[in-house]
Amino acid sequence: AVIGGYVLQFFNPKDIYLIMAASDALQVLVCVYLISSQKIHWQPDFNTESAAETVIKSATQSITERNINRFIFKLGIVTALFYFSAFLIRPFFTRYWQSFNEQLLASDLATGFVYSIPGWIALFGLWVNHKYQHKQSSFQVLINAMLLGLVGLLIQSAEQTTIVILGRCVFGWALFQATVRMEVLLFEISVPERYGSDFSKVHFMQNLGIIASSFAVGSIVSQLSYQWTFYLAATGFLLTLTVFYISFKSPAKSKTSTAKIQDHAERPLEVTQ
Repeated sequence: AVIGGYVLQFFNPKDIYLIMAASDALQVLVCVYLISSQKIHWQPDFNTESAAETVIKSATQSITERNINRFIFKLGIVTALFYFSAFLIRPFFTRYWQSFNEQLLASDLATGFVYSIPGWIALFGLWVNHKYQHKQSSFQVLINAMLLGLVGLLIQSAEQTTIVILGRCVFGWALFQATVRMEVLLFEISVPERYGSDFSKVHFMQNLGIIASSFAVGSIVSQLSYQWTFYLAATGFLLTLTVFYISFKSPAKSKTSTAKIQDHAERPLEVTQ
């Protein structure tokens, strides 16, 4: 966002596409390095289970998969609602900021910096989470983050420079905690052999929410105002919070039962005749 604002202000706007291409190339190089440096040599898995063990384990795993599928469906709905709400304020935020600021603060560079504040807050949050480990459950962290995000959205609708910046900081912190914890929640319940498929399902719902948001925001701004994107996003956060609480209000019990099922499936069985 900062580089984009700098290019728009001092260079040709088409240069942004060259920067995007260079960033993609850099990302490919990073991926190639990670793939080569973290390569895993898979060992063949010899099945030494008896027929009875295989039948019992298969039945237990089917129960586990049904539980996980139900969990992934509910998390997908919550994720779609959350990203729909969070992305409502993005497309027209720069116009909103420039609509009530003077020339200096309304410049492309300053606007890009203000737009990027949640990213800076995420970097700070990453350091804080690493330095100060807390023992709150993902359920409680997500509840707090959505409430805080709702407040941050309403603060940003004030049309006052310092208050909007404060709202960006509050919203950035909430957005970081919520997005990280949603993925943590996914990997807490899912199992390694399902990580790829389960993550892709949740990621699909996430992008569905973003696409729906992109279609809706144009009509909102044209018929109402920039501020209404914040009001409706806050309402969306409240709806997301309600759905999340109803769906996962007993997370500890759900997680314990799932863990017991998995443990039972993996424990060596004593088969007697």
